[in-house]
Amino acid sequence: ASEIWVLDKLALREDLIAEIVVELTTLVSAAARKKLAATYNLQEFTDPLVAEAEISAVLQTIKKVSTKGLISLAETLQTDGRLKPYLLLAALRERQLGFLEAALSVMTRRSLEHVRSVIDRANLDPVKDLLKTARIPDLMYDDFWKEIKTSRQKRNF
Repeated sequence: ASEIWVLDKLALREDLIAEIVVELTTLVSAAARKKLAATYNLQEFTDPLVAEAEISAVLQTIKKVSTKGLISLAETLQTDGRLKPYLLLAALRERQLGFLEAALSVMTRRSLEHVRSVIDRANLDPVKDLLKTARIPDLMYDDFWKEIKTSRQKRNF
């Protein structure tokens, strides 16, 4: 389990650029997943634990990235096949809207301004269209919409 602890520590290092932290997180996650599988042979329990730790480390990294750097980070995650719907939803739940917007921009190939406008002001149908273009599973639309509405309400108070 010490490999999982490393994920959180990596995210706290201020001297590493975000893309390097993300790459290291991938390597450590893979090693942790492999070791836990070999040690306990309970992947149905250990894989979600490792995935949660990886998401936590990425979200910690995102907090320290400039708005400009968020696009680059989202592109790195997309290239690595790690820009997943559950990561976007976790970022949205933590109110990391800049990353959500950057990620959706990368995934849909739409401008950051367009994505921001949809997230900030659009009703449900344009939001669903954006999520569909990003290949977010439609079973997750309600969760995204609920969090977007909550985010809007909190911003307006």
